[in-house]
Amino acid sequence: MAFLDFIVNWVDNPASERTLVLFGQAGTGKSSIAHEIARRFDKMGRLTSSFIFLRKEQSEGEAYHLFTTLARDLSDRYPSFKAALGEVIKDNTSLRLRTRDYPTLFKSLVLEPLKDLHIVGPIVVVIDALDESGDVTGENGLHKFLAQNLSRLPSNFSVFITSRREDGIASVFVGAPSVRIKHMDDLELAAKAHDDILAFLKEKLPLDEFNDYGDELAKRAEGLFQWAAVACGYILKPPGSFGFSRKKSIEHLLRPSADYPGQDPVGRAVQRSPKRIFYTPSSATSISLCCWAAHCYI
Repeated sequence: MAFLDFIVNWVDNPASERTLVLFGQAGTGKSSIAHEIARRFDKMGRLTSSFIFLRKEQSEGEAYHLFTTLARDLSDRYPSFKAALGEVIKDNTSLRLRTRDYPTLFKSLVLEPLKDLHIVGPIVVVIDALDESGDVTGENGLHKFLAQNLSRLPSNFSVFITSRREDGIASVFVGAPSVRIKHMDDLELAAKAHDDILAFLKEKLPLDEFNDYGDELAKRAEGLFQWAAVACGYILKPPGSFGFSRKKSIEHLLRPSADYPGQDPVGRAVQRSPKRIFYTPSSATSISLCCWAAHCYI
């Protein structure tokens, strides 16, 4: 479980950098890893906030929801933070209703309430698909602000970010304070991707199906977490028009690629980039970003 174990160990190490950024091409499984990390830490009661950007639902004017969501989630988890935040915003109508600039929101909604608090234990924040935020260009983009300012968070914060490796995004994180960078094609970790995918399949699939087909499915994924994630959905809830059982769905997925007139069904699903779902720490259910990333001032 190379990638997952690496991230968990990074969170657990008090000497780790404040931010870990995982870069990778589309379809390589960055979001599947982010989702799994969020799920694991939520299950342990250690996930504080998670946020996913969806390109079709974001514009430059909406990326600020990252900070209002983080403030809301910190308030839900830590009553002392909620009280401190209330003091900051109670007489500031402009901050509550109109402010959209990142420096003001980060300072007022996050840093100021945290200033005199002593929260024990790691505070884990997961941000998926930064490249889809709608504001990753120019001198004042969200990517540059995060690279330059996340180090101002208390030392017990661990912020895990995933993104495509676009030049404008990657360059601002290189050399940024308290930032570590990893890539999906990291030779040491990628060599163990098969084991990661096998562990993922073991957790998602019924035991009988995993015992019979787990290794074959992991090999078929060819190191792509996104393929494995979509395949699990295809197996557990086969398309109704096919009339397939779980076993028949698995056999269909394992057919040689040459047997398909075009691309295999999971490959098509991955290319279409289906709407992703993500964990919110306030519940053990997966919720679309559009359902909860609205105005969330306390």
